[in-house]
Amino acid sequence: MTKLFTIFLMFISSIAFCQVGGVSLSATGSLPDPSAMLDISSTNKGFLLPRISQAKRNAISNPALGLQIYDTTTKCIEVYGFGSWQTVSCLCNGAPSTPGSITGSNNPCADAPSVTYSVGLILDANTYTWTAPSDATIIAGQGTNSITVNFGASPGNITVVANNSCGSSSASTLPVTINSIPSTPDVISGNPYPCANSTAQAYSVPAVNGATSYTWSVPSGSIVTAGQGTTSALVNFSTTPGNVAVTANNTCGSSSASSLPIAMAVPPNTPGNITGATTFNSNQSGISYSIAPVTEATNYTWTVPSDASITSGQGTDSITVTFGAGNGKVCVTAGNCAGTSNANCITATNTCYTSSSQVFNYSGSLQTFTVPCGASSITIAAYGAQGNSQFGNGGLGGSATGTLAVLPGQLLYIYVGGQNGYNGGGAGESNSTGGGMSDVRMGGTNLINWIIVAGGGGGGGNNGSGSNNTTTGTGGGGLQCANGAGGGGGGYYPGGGASAGSGGTCTIGGATGNAGGGWGGSGGGGGLTSGGAGGGSGSYGNAGNAGTQGQGGDYGIDNTSCNCNYNGAGGGGGGYYGGGGAASGCCAGGSGGGGSSWASGTMTNLTFVGGVQSGNGQVTISW
Repeated sequence: MTKLFTIFLMFISSIAFCQVGGVSLSATGSLPDPSAMLDISSTNKGFLLPRISQAKRNAISNPALGLQIYDTTTKCIEVYGFGSWQTVSCLCNGAPSTPGSITGSNNPCADAPSVTYSVGLILDANTYTWTAPSDATIIAGQGTNSITVNFGASPGNITVVANNSCGSSSASTLPVTINSIPSTPDVISGNPYPCANSTAQAYSVPAVNGATSYTWSVPSGSIVTAGQGTTSALVNFSTTPGNVAVTANNTCGSSSASSLPIAMAVPPNTPGNITGATTFNSNQSGISYSIAPVTEATNYTWTVPSDASITSGQGTDSITVTFGAGNGKVCVTAGNCAGTSNANCITATNTCYTSSSQVFNYSGSLQTFTVPCGASSITIAAYGAQGNSQFGNGGLGGSATGTLAVLPGQLLYIYVGGQNGYNGGGAGESNSTGGGMSDVRMGGTNLINWIIVAGGGGGGGNNGSGSNNTTTGTGGGGLQCANGAGGGGGGYYPGGGASAGSGGTCTIGGATGNAGGGWGGSGGGGGLTSGGAGGGSGSYGNAGNAGTQGQGGDYGIDNTSCNCNYNGAGGGGGGYYGGGGAASGCCAGGSGGGGSSWASGTMTNLTFVGGVQSGNGQVTISW
């Protein structure tokens, strides 16, 4: 060090001229300026300040006021004064580069203090200029690459530009939204009247915008067993009343609490007046009943008449009912875990149902019946028509009676048999027509829709003139699937027969009628699947045709030539099914078989009687 100092003095002495008042360092030999302590002059060299980095500059201990350096970090001439290094002038080769991304919160809380933002140092920047949202304040760091901000409530942008003596960079921007304390949660859902020591009682609130967690509190001795921190909580209660409360939270703080007062349950009071209809029609649906909610009730139990049903709302304070035909009471009780209230009731009366009946007589065409309001079952009594006869009485029609379950508004189709053969009576000789059946159909007018059939009587035969057979043979009214027998016809000559044809069974029609004594015979009775064939007429007449479904058979055909004047044979009776007519031989006669009666399996309380109806048929429906 001593050696270096000696060399320095030698250099100074070679160029300096000392005079009172100053020192001159001059390569030209000029004297120092009188006002200068040190006057350096040269025509081809400059003055070079000490060159040190910013880190070494900061390591200088107690720098003197006015100390100057060249900062190799910032490329600026700096002078120390008033406690800091101050830039005198900086070197630059153009405006600085745009600062990189700003580091710091983009969602600070409203009125948040001392929030820090920064960018990385720009090599050729001397200073940094920051801006903040309108009601935010930069409290420290302006001019540097890091600032501290106190926020208000307004959103906006944090921006920064880098500066040097050549200009300023483009801005780097961080959009900032303002977060706030969440709003108070909405009304708490849950049972305000839990039972003492009840468990797993659920409470909840809708989510609060901006909330990140929720804090639940419960009465003394009770505990939150699940859901703490969420919008729903499960609580095990003690015996102490109080409040279930919840706050919404985020990084900015907690909201005010939403509270639900909790009182330990006691059995509810009896429900108030029931609102709803006091009258109804049978099978009427969609009738509503309701009560005002009962304090402390958690469920409701409704009862209705035995043939009514609750279609919706059981367990709530409002129900919908479908009624049957019976009167009764609509009642409700209120309940909770502590017990059940007394019942409150309202009387409901069916004003629709009145018992009555309707008679359908022979009309020669289709008739209809609509089940009236209030009727749930009807009784049908059907009577087939009597057979016709030119010379004697035809067989009486049979009857069929039973009960049928129905609904109001259902449509039934009625056919009443005629003595002239309407609705199934078979044709006979000399107007001896079988009586028509009477029947009721449901679901359509086709025969497959039959629900009940009453067979018609067979047509009567001719008067016999023989010594033993001077009476008229008559056809019989049928019984269900059995013995719908025709009466025998009197023969024209002595020895004429009067035997009856056999009855039909449930699977086949009656057999061919027995031949009468002499030349007379009778037709077979009706069966379930086909009618019986007609009887022969002595040795000359052919058998009559068998009855088809719902139709009586016709008479036989004469196969010989005679001069007799009385060729009368009875027609088959209408029913399920009518029998065939007797053959029409020479001077011979006989009666057709009566039709069988029948009922569908949907009918109950069935009764069948043969040979009861004279004249045309009839149907009576009562309810």
